[in-house]
Amino acid sequence: MQSVSDFQFDPDRHYEFVDGEWQERKPEGALHGGTMGRLNRHLCEFVEQENRGRVYLFCSYQIGANERIIDLSFISTARIPPEGEPDTKWMIAPDLAVEIISHTDLYCDVYRRLTDYLNANVKQVWLVNPSDHSVMIYRSYADITVFTDDAEWTCEDLLSGFRLPLHKVFNPS
Repeated sequence: MQSVSDFQFDPDRHYEFVDGEWQERKPEGALHGGTMGRLNRHLCEFVEQENRGRVYLFCSYQIGANERIIDLSFISTARIPPEGEPDTKWMIAPDLAVEIISHTDLYCDVYRRLTDYLNANVKQVWLVNPSDHSVMIYRSYADITVFTDDAEWTCEDLLSGFRLPLHKVFNPS
């Protein structure tokens, strides 16, 4: 297992601690960033309407033994501690973890993230794939909803009333 003192951090890069090793989280391309930005805008607008909680972009969480940087995440108002947001990483798992799938992502890495999140009791994990314009919502390993093409994306159980046509995220005008 690596120790912090054995690892040379570059302050201009982002790192995750996974399976006892520090791993660099590299920046993604424009498609990834654009998709994340558009989804962030729509999700923030929805969440802020009724003070449902807070949305975080590229935020660090302690997920079991691993420290993960989640592309987009949500924590409900009821779960935000009285002292507010921490200066460093969150020590609680989010209610929602969103991963934007990039063309450079390996299936095994995406699956490991999904596994980490579900095992940490994240209520929903959204895997958003800009390449094929799809969204997979995982509530558990067996409870999965898939949205494709120009469907309207909903998730009534976590964010009641959330509705978003996929084209607003994948085909901006």
